[in-house]
Amino acid sequence: DGQQLTQVFMNLILNAIQASGPQKKIYLQTRPGTEADLRYRQQPAIFISLRDEGVGILAKDFSNIFQPFFTTKHEGTGLGLPTCKRIVEAHHGEILVDSEIGKGATFTVVLPVSQPTSETVSSYNQN
Repeated sequence: DGQQLTQVFMNLILNAIQASGPQKKIYLQTRPGTEADLRYRQQPAIFISLRDEGVGILAKDFSNIFQPFFTTKHEGTGLGLPTCKRIVEAHHGEILVDSEIGKGATFTVVLPVSQPTSETVSSYNQN
């Protein structure tokens, strides 16, 4: 569902902007899964990573960031990341998180890639 995935990426981008502050960069990278990824996932996947130059995520907060109503912000509901996780998992994917204090955080959305069927190829060629 493109609309739901748009919600995921808009939320991750907004979080990155808020975490980074002025004069900081946000990086977006996409890549297909590698052979090593295939051994782990057992199916082709695409990796979409969003990295910020913010403060990072404290170790004590790592286990809570996907819990509803948990937030480290002064304003916010704490529902953004749990909603992202729910949407990504509903699409048979996962969200990976890596962070280093003082250097930022990287959120990687991993989504399975299905092989095109004759129906999808036919539909694509007609448009």
